[in-house]
Amino acid sequence: MTAVWVENPYAGQGPVLLDVGAGSAALVITCPEELVGSEIGVRRLDQQLCEVGLGQHRAGRGHGDYPTPEHPDAHTHASTGHPPHVAVLRRPVPSGRLVASAVFPDLQPGRYQLWVLPDGSPCSVDLEPGQVTCIDWALS
Repeated sequence: MTAVWVENPYAGQGPVLLDVGAGSAALVITCPEELVGSEIGVRRLDQQLCEVGLGQHRAGRGHGDYPTPEHPDAHTHASTGHPPHVAVLRRPVPSGRLVASAVFPDLQPGRYQLWVLPDGSPCSVDLEPGQVTCIDWALS
């Protein structure tokens, strides 16, 4: 049996619900408009076992499981053929305007590397337990 990945056709059309607790965190990235439609990849840097949203991924095989700008031939997310990633979408904010953003709703607390797929410059962010971390993505 082969799993079929179906993108959410309603993504970006309403509010995002973030449910964080002592063992989880979330990340909201405000992005430049030029990144709308891009994908941002994520890789856990600080532990051997990485749990990202849809499932568990082993990071203990050297450059192992995630393609990165430094190691683009690394293994990929087993169910989709891609690293864990989210799309940059225009999302409504309370003022009514649309803001380009990417949201990782369910990550384990820790240090992560982020990059625009397939080979953007990486940056890192620390996620604290029970918190939503908000960052601005700047194009270099």
